[in-house]
Amino acid sequence: HACQYCGSAAESIDHVVPRSRGGEHCWENVVAACRPCNVRKRDRLLAETTMRLRRPPLSPTGMSWLTLGVATVPDTWTQYLLHAA
Repeated sequence: HACQYCGSAAESIDHVVPRSRGGEHCWENVVAACRPCNVRKRDRLLAETTMRLRRPPLSPTGMSWLTLGVATVPDTWTQYLLHAA
């Protein structure tokens, strides 16, 4: 939930390669972004800005799918999930 450009609270997503420039709507092309950074980047490529990603976008793996769905993992599930990563 942190902006991948500045680290503040993110309330939107940004397409790293804008859709208007041929970017896809997929996990590997979207990052969390705060409104000011999203507006600042507009429909430009990163190379056309001074902005840098804090980490590259990746598809969720392992337990992150569960965390995305329920926000937290119930303690009673831990014994079943520790070995599932």
